[in-house]
Formats: sequence, C-alpha cells, structure tokens
Amino acid sequence: MQDSPSPETARGERWVVVVLFVLLLAQAVFLWQHQGTVAGAADSSGYLNSARRLAEGKSSLPIQFIAGIDNEALPEYVEEVYAPLGYRAPRRDGTISPVYPVGLPLLLAGMATVTGWAAAPGCTIVLHALLALLLLYQLGREFGLPPGWSLLGVLMLAVSPLFVHLAVLTMSDVPALLWVTLTVVAAMRAQRHPGWAVAAGFALGVAVLVRPTNGLVLIPAMMAIGWNPPRLGLLMAGGVPAALGLVAYNLHTYAEVLVSGYYNPAGTFGLIHVGPTLVHYAIWLPVSLTPLVVGILALPWARRVSGRNKLVLGSWVGALFGFYAIYIYTREDYWFMRFLLPAFPALIVACLLVLRSLAGRSGLRKSRLVSPAAAWLSVALIVVVHGSLWGRAMRSFRTAQDERKYQVTASWAQRHLTMDTVVMAAQDSGALFYYTELQVLRPDWLNPEEFHHAAENIRKQGRPLYAVLKVFEKDRIFFRHLPGNWVKEATVGDSSIWRYEWPDEG
Repeated sequence: MQDSPSPETARGERWVVVVLFVLLLAQAVFLWQHQGTVAGAADSSGYLNSARRLAEGKSSLPIQFIAGIDNEALPEYVEEVYAPLGYRAPRRDGTISPVYPVGLPLLLAGMATVTGWAAAPGCTIVLHALLALLLLYQLGREFGLPPGWSLLGVLMLAVSPLFVHLAVLTMSDVPALLWVTLTVVAAMRAQRHPGWAVAAGFALGVAVLVRPTNGLVLIPAMMAIGWNPPRLGLLMAGGVPAALGLVAYNLHTYAEVLVSGYYNPAGTFGLIHVGPTLVHYAIWLPVSLTPLVVGILALPWARRVSGRNKLVLGSWVGALFGFYAIYIYTREDYWFMRFLLPAFPALIVACLLVLRSLAGRSGLRKSRLVSPAAAWLSVALIVVVHGSLWGRAMRSFRTAQDERKYQVTASWAQRHLTMDTVVMAAQDSGALFYYTELQVLRPDWLNPEEFHHAAENIRKQGRPLYAVLKVFEKDRIFFRHLPGNWVKEATVGDSSIWRYEWPDEG
C-alpha cells in the first residue's frame, strides 16, 4: 500500500483532476462540433453499412442481379460489380460480405439502439476518444507517473493531429486505441487483484474484434501480469467470448475460421518494406506526438523506470511498430500512421517516464530558477502549439467537411433520381449504398465491352442509367470503363452526376 499523500500533494491532485475534467469537456465540445462521422469513403461507409446489416441480423447480403448482368454474362467477377466500397464477394455464391472487421460495426449497432442511427457514429467515436484520454491518464498513474505528468500525457494525445483527425471519422483507429489501452491498464492491475485479468482478456478480445492485429498486445498484457499461471489463465478466459464470437461470425460470413474480408493480405507484407517504413516513422512520429517522443529511445537507460515497466512498454511499442514495419502501405502516406495509433499511449508514457527520470537527475525539481508549475505550463504550451500548427497543416480540422460531402451527394441522388435508376459509382458507392435505395454498380470492375453489354440490358428494362463520380476519378473512369455519351446533370460537392444517353437518343 502507498503512504497517504500530504495535504499539499492531495490539493495538487485535486487540481489535476479539475484540469483533466475541463480538458475532457473542451475536447468533447471540439470533437462534436467537427464531427464527420458519416458514411463516406470506403472505411466509414463500410463500417456503417456492416453495422446496419448486423442490426438487421445479417452479415452477408444477397445480390439483386440485373437480368443480363449475371454469372453467365460475367462469370469470373460479376459479384464484385455489385459490391460497394467496403464490401466484396469472397464466397462467389451470389452474396457480398464486409471487408472490414466486425468490432466497430458491433459497437455502432449497439449505440444505435440507444441514440438512433443519425447520432450513433458520432456518439460512438467521441465517447471512445474521451475514454481513451481518461484511460491514458490512468495508464500513466499505473506506470508511476505523478498526476501532473499523466495529465501532460493526456494533453499530448488530445492535441495530436493524427488523433484529432481520426476522432472525427467513422474509423476503427480510436476504438482500437481505447480497447488496447484498457487491456494493458487492466493487466497492470491484475497483479493486485486477479479479477482484473479477466477484464484484460475481455478488453483484448474486443480489441481483436475491432482490429485483428491488436492481438499482438497479448505480449505486453502477459508481461504486465507476470509469470502467474492462474492469472494468465484468467486473462485467456476473459478473451473466450470474443474468440467464439469471431469464429461464429467468420464461419457465417466467409465460410472459414481464419479468414477476413481483405484481399490477399499475406501478399502485402515483406521485409523489403522495413527500411523505408523506419524512415517514415522517423519523419512522422515527431509530427504526430511532438519531437518529445524521441525520448523513448532512452527508455532502456532510464534508471527510475523498473525493468518490468520497460518490458511492458517496449513490447507494446515493438510489437505494433515491428508488425507494421513490414506492411507495404504503412510508408505510403502520413495517413497510414493511423495503424500505429494503438501504440501511442505506450509511446507517450515511455517518453514521459524518460523525461521525468532526466529531470530528477538534472536537479530540476530542486531548482529555484524554474518552478514545477512554470515548467509544466511551458511544456504544455509547446505541445498545444505544435499540435495546432501541424493539425492545420495536415487538415485535421477539415476532415469532417470532406466526409460530409459524400452524404450531401447521396442525399441529392435520393431526392432527384427515380427509384429504378441504376447508378455507376466507385468512390461514392458506399455512401450511396447506405443513404439510398438505388441500385449501385461498380464501373471500375467493367471494361468498355462489358459496360456496353450492361448498359444494353439496363435499357431493355427501361431503367435510367447515371454515373456519380468524384473529380479525381472522373476522367479515368470514363476513359477506361464507361465510354459513351454522358450528359452532366449536376455538380454536388466534389462529385458530378452524369446521365447516360443511349446511342439513338439526342
């Protein structure tokens, strides 16, 4: 048991709690005002379409084939023509299934039973973001950081341009961060109370449902618990419900146990990617978490940090960073640093432990030149300014506006197009699938000859044919996939709507 804190320490802790509450409240208001949690591009529309189907008791969906555009006409890949972004046809049995993991859709569907579908995405993501910040504070305390230092860690994550970017989107990254952090916090507490081992296992199970690679966090969780077979058994037992649920879902959706909706994921990994990815890490981690994050490199030599804590934090960061170092897409863009977001709490806590150790060795705590409060405020100001400047540079605050354009385009189509219209759409296909009842076909799966065959069969049924295309894809789609006479009907947001004129019209 720890000694009771002095009155001065207790007052300091109370002030930290007050500041933490104010910070969380401000973050909640900011995130809610900037929400873009709509069905937009592939990820967000894929998660929301899957969530709605789960609420209906479905995972895979039967395809409503158009006569003449079926297995006989396009025997190899016709199902993919009917699959919006976020879906694919792995079983080749006339159904389409979600590409993305089931965890976030389950959370969204559960929230929708309380708030309704309009508010469910925003409530789900904002709640996860706020709880993640609160858990980060607790994580710091578990690793021995004083309240003020733990609060500084919360601030580092709260203003991270990458965290803000993802906390206003219907994406799995922030939920993954929360459930991974909860896993480690519970595992740390399991040393004192065995019941926390079950909680750690349950949290890890949910984390895996949200993103299967989160299973790597089993390593730091086991190190946090230590060599205690009964409690390690409780950790495993806590994950059983999620494991059984995942097996049942995979069998029902993909007809296999160890499979996902992703296209050939094994082909996207290789040691050849390690070098460029490490350079990518070196460039963008200081942007995401301020240059202070490089302090983690000194963690092995931090004398005030226990060996167990070094192992837990090091394995947490190492497992996720090592895995994504061999992934082909991690180094492609700053955006893909999001894969590493579940490791950010470990990075932040490790960095602060090193800085605190250095401050203690340098005698800063006893210095009369700089008070602890002034030093804290100075570092906090640097963190906030850094996050704000880079947030603007990386357009973190405009993400919601970009995503909402998908919803605006889909709403236009719902109002102006008749219910029997067939819509050719690629980037907008997931949003149209979610917000409208229109039949959507993917032009990027058709060559010109196949498109003409499809168009002729659509015409025989007396159905209008339209295309909804983003600015960046319009020329490519028309040239490679949709030749013919297209008449522009409208421009909505950054999408254009086109009507197909049959050869003998006009």
